[in-house]
Amino acid sequence: MTALDLEARKPTPVVTRRTPEPSQRFDPSRSAYNARLTEEMRQGLVNLQDLFSQEQLAFSAVGQKERVVEALRDYQADWVLGTAKLEIALEELDATSAAELFDVLTRHLPADDDSALAAYRMYFRAWGGVDGAAAVARSLEELPATRLRLEAGREALLSWAGDDPGSAAEHLTTMPETYGKDYLIYALPAAYIGQAPTAAMEWAQSLSPQYRRNALLHSTLAWVDTDLEAAKEYATQLSEESDAIDEASGVIFSRVGKALVREDPAAAAAWAESLPATSVARQQAMLGVIDQWGVADPEGASAWLQRFEASPVVDPAIERFALDAAEIDPPTAAAWANTISDPGRRVSSLETVLNAWMAQDAEEAQNWAQEHGYRLEANRPAQGN
Repeated sequence: MTALDLEARKPTPVVTRRTPEPSQRFDPSRSAYNARLTEEMRQGLVNLQDLFSQEQLAFSAVGQKERVVEALRDYQADWVLGTAKLEIALEELDATSAAELFDVLTRHLPADDDSALAAYRMYFRAWGGVDGAAAVARSLEELPATRLRLEAGREALLSWAGDDPGSAAEHLTTMPETYGKDYLIYALPAAYIGQAPTAAMEWAQSLSPQYRRNALLHSTLAWVDTDLEAAKEYATQLSEESDAIDEASGVIFSRVGKALVREDPAAAAAWAESLPATSVARQQAMLGVIDQWGVADPEGASAWLQRFEASPVVDPAIERFALDAAEIDPPTAAAWANTISDPGRRVSSLETVLNAWMAQDAEEAQNWAQEHGYRLEANRPAQGN
């Protein structure tokens, strides 16, 4: 099945190919049509080949290389027709021809041409399906350090990962450091989580510090979107392994907690409270719960927070709640910020809250600061002597 083929996605009526009337032919200058068609392509609602007649899609060339060249020339004249023909020309691509045709692609569509992006994405998607390692490597090594490299590499990687995410992950991890490697690492979880979520999380956990936190973030986001209950179960089990939890892996708990609030705030709060009392897991889970709940239902979130004494575990949640409330209810925000147990975090939070309050009512903000032993100098609160 090709990327734009709808047969496997939804039943569609048989479309009779026809040659459009001159007034109906695609004109790149028709920006509104262009934008609508691009959106339909993104959503998989249109098969480009159905826009043209069999005669328009026919090739005069016979060899695959020649057919690709013909499609690329058509692409330069009319990207919709050229894209439809390129899709057909790439159907029989194999590892050998893919590598050889890379030079053909770059010769006919210079990589610094912004209009070439769609063709490069299609080509690298096809290449990634037959030789992912080579496609990913060539994208990162030979394409310019622009959006083109990122998009082409992503298409190759995800096409490869659709069949073998473990090998794609292992190969990507061992590649040299270069522009775009981080982008691909953070793109991989979208494909990996859907097939082997636990393996995907273990891979993200194994990455070097420069990639680990964001890889765990993207992996968790992908998992909570597809199977929140399984993600919660994984996080719960991980919380029992204190040695496996650090600041980077804390993002797992914050994102699971945030997602749970959307389903049931009370259940999300109960889950956060069930985690080890003094752990990073509970700290980050509470932060995630408040991050979502504090915006959706400030009164409910406030009532929940009031059950806890300020402590290093609770401080981040209190700070988040105070900062979220700063623009809406400065007195409440200041009162909460003033309960933070860590002095440095407390002063930093109060600085933000009081500055927001000063912009709304300078006199009230000054009065509160004076009453609570703070002085506002140059818009910065400093704890009074």
